This record gives sequence, structure tokens and C-alpha cells, in this order.
Amino acid sequence: MFKNYSNNIQQISLIFLFFLLTFLSNINYNFNGENSFLEFFQISILLFCIILQISNKKYFLSFSNLISFSSRLLLFIFLFYEEISFITINKNSFFNSHNLQSQINIHNLEFFSKAIFKIKLPIINYYGSINGYVLLITLALLFIAYGSKFVFLKKFRYFFLEKNFQYINLLSYQVFF
Repeated sequence: MFKNYSNNIQQISLIFLFFLLTFLSNINYNFNGENSFLEFFQISILLFCIILQISNKKYFLSFSNLISFSSRLLLFIFLFYEEISFITINKNSFFNSHNLQSQINIHNLEFFSKAIFKIKLPIINYYGSINGYVLLITLALLFIAYGSKFVFLKKFRYFFLEKNFQYINLLSYQVFF
């Protein structure tokens, strides 16, 4: 009975989060870029995840393997670096010329901002495009959400979402698009 109650609370929380993120993505409020509360909150969460994973290494390895543990840890470290990369502004001439914000990171490279697909919907007179960044993130989120369906990735199963939480992937598309 407790397990069902816990699942209901999780589902209600996710629905609330879905509507909150929808609301926040549609308001015209300037969150002050790199120095905003949300940016520091993201950095704090990622740092907490890194510390939590390192401090509980034995626990994670008791139900996972070293490859999966290391991959997850490297992902958190990579995301943490991407979030704090604003401290590298104008530190490298290559990135000054190829990065939209002159930072040493991947997510602001000019390559990812170029349109890959152009979409035309004549019925509603809509023209749009999908750039490399959106395509890459979409594929990565699909991989994390549904990677557990591939048998040959079984030893990485702790890196992917569990089957009953795969619908969470839909939240990311709401925020993204």
C-alpha cells in the first residue's frame, strides 16, 4: 500500500513540475543570465549529485557496476563544467571565434546553432527549423529515457530511466520546445 501511495505522490509531483516548467518557459521574465538564482540552483544540484555519488560509491557499486557508476559520474561532472563555463569567457582564441559567448564549452558552439532541418507546414502557414543543439539534446534524452529497452546495453541499465518513469522524458520536450 505504501508503494502505491509513494508512486501516486511521485506522479502528482511530476505533473505539478510539468505545469510549473510550462508556465516558466512561457513567461517573458529575464532571469539575468549566468548570475541568476536558477543558474546557481542548477550548479548546486549538480555539485550535490557529484558529492552524493562519490560519498556513496560503495552503495552505488553494490547494485551497479563500475562502468555505469563512472559514466554517471562523468556525466554529472561534464554537466557541472558546462554550467560553470561562464568563468572561462575570453580565455581561448579558438573558442572566442567559434563559440557564441566566447566560453570554453560545447553547448554554445556556432556549429550547434545552425539549422539542420527546415520545416514548412502550409496548412497553418508555419515555418521553422531544428538546429543541431535541439537535435543532439533530443537524441540524448531519448537515449537516456529508452536505452533500457536495448538488450546489449543491459550492463548500463542504471544509467537509464526505469520503465515506469520513461514518460518523464515528455517533460523535457515541453521545456525545450
